[in-house]
Formats: sequence, structure tokens, C-alpha cells
Amino acid sequence: TVDGTPSSPPTPAPTFYPTTFQCPNDSVCTAKSITVDGASEMMSTEECNPDDNIYGFPGTVENTAWFSFSAPPGGCVTLDFDYVAGQLDSQMGLLDLTGDSCETGSLDLLAYNDDSTGLDPYLLYSGLISGRTYYGVLDGYRADQTNGTVAIKTCDTEPPK
Repeated sequence: TVDGTPSSPPTPAPTFYPTTFQCPNDSVCTAKSITVDGASEMMSTEECNPDDNIYGFPGTVENTAWFSFSAPPGGCVTLDFDYVAGQLDSQMGLLDLTGDSCETGSLDLLAYNDDSTGLDPYLLYSGLISGRTYYGVLDGYRADQTNGTVAIKTCDTEPPK
């Protein structure tokens, strides 16, 4: 009360609900499809969760973002990640999914790279089955979160054996 006059109840403060970003490609089941020899695609590991289903991945897996592609004739591809300026270290793996579905199948690690070109991972792999879907996983090394582009290209030449 002010001078004996009842005051109006205080106006409640607005309620703010936390806004959380959900990584749209946070699992093999929600992998972003990328066209081989198509345009580079933006990928981000921000707010992505680790995936415990990556057996044999030598690095610490903290913030995974997934992509998929159909293997081209000849079965040889390069996977190239270019981070956005100012971003941190990243690592990438190439995987084959075996089984009935992404939910019940198992992932076999075919190739892995960390720091091929500076802090950017790069893979060159041959022996893929033409037309089969393969998966890539991008991860910020040691919990780093990273943004950049992934390009998948047909190999010009066979890699050394």
C-alpha cells in the first residue's frame, strides 16, 4: 500500500522458455543425403549428441552429424570437409550399414581421417558397391563443435594400393 491506498498486484515477469537447437542430422537414421559430384552441403555438429554405435572410430566421439550418399559407378569417392573460418578441429568417418534398418543394423567403419588438410578431414576410398548407400559421420574433435561444407566427388584416379 502507498499512503494507505492498496496497490495493484505486481505484473508478473514474462516467462522465457529455453530454446534448444536440435541437430537435424544427429543419427544415422536422420543422415543428410548428399549427391556425389553435386554441390557442397553445409553441415554442423553444433548441439549434436555423440553416437555410441561407431565401433572402431579411433577419436573421441562427442558431437556427431551424419550424411549419406549413393556410391557412384567405379566405387571410388573423395569426401572433403572444409570448415568455416574460425572453427575448430574436426574428424570424419566413412561407414557401411549392415542389417535390416538404421535402427537395428550395425555400422562398419571403412575409413577415418583427422587433419588431412590442416584441421580439415579428407578421405579417398575405393571399393564401394555402385548404387549402395554409405554413411559419413562428421565430429568435432575432442568435443569441438564445427561448421562447414561436405563435398563428395567421384575419384579421378584409383588410389595407391
